[in-house]
Amino acid sequence: MRKNFLSNRIILFILLIVIHSLFLLPLLPPGVPHTHDNEVNIVRTAAYYQAFIDGQFPPRWAGNLNYGYGTPVLIFFYPLPGYIGSFLHMIGFSFQNAYKIILATAFVGAPVTFFLWSSLRWKPSVAFIISILYGLAPYHFLNMYVRGDIGELAGYAIAPLVFWAVEKYLHKPSFTTVITGSIFYGLLVLAHNVVSLLFSPIILGYALWKYHQNHKSFAPVFFMLALGLGMSAFFWMPSLFELRYTNSTFFFGSIYREHFPSLIKLVYAPWGFGPDVNKVGGLSPQLGPLLTLLTILGMVSAWRTHRVKNLHAFWTIIFFVSLFFVLPISAPIWQQVSLLKKFPFPWRFVGVTTFAGVLLAGFFFEKIKSRTIIFVFALLAIVLSVTMARVQGYLNVPDSYYQNYPATTDYHGATSTIWTAGFASSFPKQPIEIISGTATISDYTRSTTRHTFTVHAQNQTTILDNTFYYIGWKTSIDGKNVPIQFQDPNHRGLITFIVPPGEHSVTVAFTETKVRILANAISLLFLGFVIVLLIRRRLTR
Repeated sequence: MRKNFLSNRIILFILLIVIHSLFLLPLLPPGVPHTHDNEVNIVRTAAYYQAFIDGQFPPRWAGNLNYGYGTPVLIFFYPLPGYIGSFLHMIGFSFQNAYKIILATAFVGAPVTFFLWSSLRWKPSVAFIISILYGLAPYHFLNMYVRGDIGELAGYAIAPLVFWAVEKYLHKPSFTTVITGSIFYGLLVLAHNVVSLLFSPIILGYALWKYHQNHKSFAPVFFMLALGLGMSAFFWMPSLFELRYTNSTFFFGSIYREHFPSLIKLVYAPWGFGPDVNKVGGLSPQLGPLLTLLTILGMVSAWRTHRVKNLHAFWTIIFFVSLFFVLPISAPIWQQVSLLKKFPFPWRFVGVTTFAGVLLAGFFFEKIKSRTIIFVFALLAIVLSVTMARVQGYLNVPDSYYQNYPATTDYHGATSTIWTAGFASSFPKQPIEIISGTATISDYTRSTTRHTFTVHAQNQTTILDNTFYYIGWKTSIDGKNVPIQFQDPNHRGLITFIVPPGEHSVTVAFTETKVRILANAISLLFLGFVIVLLIRRRLTR
């Protein structure tokens, strides 16, 4: 019987991959689909790649973006897709194909990881049908073919792996499971800021709920998440600390007001490609009629059999709480809670609502004894998803287009620095200019984080480096640091400094701050700790 169970799981596992791969057909033509974010995501990958080539590790400053003035966008946006895309480009894939590989892997990976986790709780047939519902959720199609949010799609593929580790350790305590779970959680943090913020309290609540019900210690799960946070500290610590130096609060302060969908639109709305959820032809972050029905049936089936306890109650709470934050009724809370404004689209909670709804549907399917009925629902989910696997058109350009992209990849200006009036709108006449005094410049070299040149000054000279100042930029003359001025009203937010008479070697370099150095050290310490533990475990075995 054990052999038959494993055999069924393998077959269902393969079937999930085959079914979801069919919905990748729109990715086969040359180029990438036209979506809201695919272009900027690929540009950001090109920026990561260039940063790696220039010796940035981890990459933080995109020196070629913002019309050559540079931007700290890499500090604040989810880095995992950029890292993977850079690697794929290094081994020969174009930036567009690297993007499509990650997109396809995340889309197919979501139901696969969900099946790995759910099959620990439910029989294979139930785990299979709810994994179909999860993988073919409208919100995933929205991220892939409308928004092009590769990070969010990856986050929803990684999140079930963290739940898997929590569940696995509960049933079969293993040190290796704790370490594996910490790696998955660290990857979740790197995959997408918002998804990791949304799921972190849910993961904690899920673990507390389950471990309390089973009279188990919560300490291993806490240790697991702490390790994951430690290994990913190099990203989230500078991102949180340095947010004060950007205009994110100004640009994102009230944008949430325009992105509350109605309750009816959450059940069903015509599929559109526009950016506005409340306009004709706008995007549709819906649950879908089928999942809505099955979620209700899952709630009712547990209530009718008087089995409302444990996880059913937990996921019911998650479902309604996330649904509340999607709807306009939650606007007063959005107004008061500054953390919510960082998201900044209320409909993003639909991803969590979908996650909880799929699990509630599982309580309905566990009562179904007929595999035929389960097959019919799986087929219905597949048929209803066909219309969402379509695109508006394609963008097909060479790698040079992404490598020479002039803007910032930040549509809302949230990562513009507080010392500037916003992002640049044109290229500077020269990378280095003399704004006072008499001098000549020679031997100029430039990378994304390091500019070197020689100044031949006849008198005291003020130099303008057409780079937006951000914490970490330092200027040295003949090896000695000199003050940077970045508040000149005529050159707002740009690096300026004074060079004395004579011939001097000048270096303008982007360096790590104390917070970044600390964050890097924490990540290396935790990563080293995990490696040592794994080696010791291996040697002990």
